[in-house]
Amino acid sequence: MLLLILCLLIAFVDAGASAASPAETPVQVEVDISTRHQRIDGFGTSLTVGFEAFERGHFDEVVPYGVTYKLTPKQRDGILTTAVRELGVSHARLWLWPLGIEEQNDNDDPQVMDWNAFTWAGQSGRPASSDIFDNRQNGIIEWGEFLKKAVPLGLTNWILTPGRLPGWLLARFKDPADTTKFEEYAEYAAAHVLYLKKMYRLEAPYWSMFNEPDVAGWKSAELWIPWIKATGRRFRKEGLATRIVFPDTAGVQEAVSLSAEVLQDPEVRQYLGALAYHHYRSSGHGPQPFVKLAAGTSKEETAKLLAQVTDGPRAMAELARRYGLPSWQTETAYYPTPVKGLSEWEIGLARANEIHLELVSGASAVEGMSMFWPEAVDPRYGVTVRHEGHHIVARSNGRVVRRWEVTKDAGIVFAHYGRYVRPGDWRVAAETADPFVKATAFVSPTKRTCVAVLINNSEESRKIILKLKGPEWADVRPAGFVTDAARTFKPQQVRKAGTTNSPFETTLSPKSISTFVWSRERVQPLRVLAGR
Repeated sequence: MLLLILCLLIAFVDAGASAASPAETPVQVEVDISTRHQRIDGFGTSLTVGFEAFERGHFDEVVPYGVTYKLTPKQRDGILTTAVRELGVSHARLWLWPLGIEEQNDNDDPQVMDWNAFTWAGQSGRPASSDIFDNRQNGIIEWGEFLKKAVPLGLTNWILTPGRLPGWLLARFKDPADTTKFEEYAEYAAAHVLYLKKMYRLEAPYWSMFNEPDVAGWKSAELWIPWIKATGRRFRKEGLATRIVFPDTAGVQEAVSLSAEVLQDPEVRQYLGALAYHHYRSSGHGPQPFVKLAAGTSKEETAKLLAQVTDGPRAMAELARRYGLPSWQTETAYYPTPVKGLSEWEIGLARANEIHLELVSGASAVEGMSMFWPEAVDPRYGVTVRHEGHHIVARSNGRVVRRWEVTKDAGIVFAHYGRYVRPGDWRVAAETADPFVKATAFVSPTKRTCVAVLINNSEESRKIILKLKGPEWADVRPAGFVTDAARTFKPQQVRKAGTTNSPFETTLSPKSISTFVWSRERVQPLRVLAGR
């Protein structure tokens, strides 16, 4: 009996010694390019201000009055080139602030546009004001100058978006009896697009009707159907190919229910180019749901959190597919209070998980908050605003910008997707059994490039076997790039797992995001992370 117990004990010890830990067991990641999901329209940002407002300073509560962020032409070019070409910003919303081009009604006749009555330059060239809204009146000329450089760099899908409306037009929208408000809005919208086309030879591919209309209480189909029709008809009348983005709500649930009702109208559908939403209500303005999901919780809590952050995007994507439209998440940000106590990379990893979940839920585009922003402390919270989602932040000495840099919690994370995944690529199947490893994969239409983005949410490293189905890829070694707490977009070693036609192997560091690119052309690394 004693001998039997001893043998069992030895066997138990041997089994424990030979059992591989999760970190030692290879994780199979299989990419199947033959299984396509949604077409990708891009990754990018919602630009709430341009360079003019940036230089006037005090364009937001977080920017101290009297501090300006003057940029040299070289700094402007450096920020723009880095954001678009290096970080892969191909999708962007450009905010139009009141009073905008039409401070007063041009002639009170929406069918006849008085070209000389519009104020195209806004506050451009004027002294800074103590009013933050005055300093955001950057005018359509500034966006024209911005686009003139950004579009050749690779900004493909850009959306003109009223952040608010001029007071006279807003008053009409508050009057249910006003019968001309939709036509007046349509004239206002067409004037912006026509100006860019006439002066810069740039026709806006998209026009968003209004930023977060649910906040203003505009949630009824009875309001939206004639509004969209009037705007779409005016675009067609003016010979514009610009398509409408709708509804751009702050909450995705509101976007789904409103869109489902409005899309029943066949005329409305012919003017639409995309359905859009923001994620604030389901994310709680912070990274907490994604931090909890990444860390791993009980099955019940995981199911609850996943439903909270993916039910809406999935429903929106399904609705969009039903009508042959893409679904876009056009703004996300983590505000100062929710990020207190989190490190920069904890916030970045949460954002990576959010982008992953948006993609697997069906979104064709994902945007952060702003392309560039000042490195400033929000006086309302006593916390820096750099973590909100800005791709690039700049530091001022009170008069001029001394330095700008790419953010690790937003700019670098978006680069892991947007730098190598371009508009027109397709998301394809990517499977992994490890709950801590998240994988999304993409292929170009020509199949000359394939990209896999892997997130390791574990506190331990993970050995990965990368298998890309398709004999044409058997001898193409992927280039890899990794970001973790210590490294930023550094080369990731990839090895053959065996002989010819075998998959590749690599090791994901703890709490990291890695991008792997199979290409028949040379894969360029990310080079620019800061500038002066």
